[in-house]
Amino acid sequence: MKTLALIVRKPGATRDAFRAHYEAVHAPLGLSVMSGLVRYVRHHVREELHGTVGFDVVTSFTYRDAAALRAVIARLASPAGDAVLRDELDFMDEPRNRFFAVREASERGARDRSAAPQCIALVKRAAGHGADAFAADFAARALPALHDAVRELRWSLHQEALATFGEPPYDSVVQLHARADAGLAGWCTELERAGARVALVRVSEHETPLPAGGVP
Repeated sequence: MKTLALIVRKPGATRDAFRAHYEAVHAPLGLSVMSGLVRYVRHHVREELHGTVGFDVVTSFTYRDAAALRAVIARLASPAGDAVLRDELDFMDEPRNRFFAVREASERGARDRSAAPQCIALVKRAAGHGADAFAADFAARALPALHDAVRELRWSLHQEALATFGEPPYDSVVQLHARADAGLAGWCTELERAGARVALVRVSEHETPLPAGGVP
């Protein structure tokens, strides 16, 4: 079970200060309530490349199963989660945060975090378009075109949003590691001409090492 969170910094804070607090304080604190977590990665926005970007980090949580996720949600709502929630209010614009489930639809290449640019493309389908039709068309047309818009693609991970927690803010989220940009702006523009909403960001990746089998 995997979820993504689009998290927004508190007004008046810089992205550098937000990132420093998240990595030094919030990420370790959050692990205290996240039993069943098997992977925990923050993708901090370093540059807004296209679109209106209303978030400062894309955080990825991979849980052992759906039951582990439900247990974490319940723990956060109990006194055990009070410290985590207080810290969120200290440095996040918490009402603007968005949280949604995804499935890893396809992967290409080998994970190579040294390859740049490290980008994330987020796409919301045009109004009136069905989710299933959009997913099929994106996989058949937009995803190959995205791969063609970079030079020497090292790795890409295509994630499809699920309506587990209501309508997701984006329908497709693609992580890209490649040697260079070869037309990403044009790819974004083509999708927007068809009515989609697109955000493209350059990110830095920060992963917390977890014990084998995940957080107990």
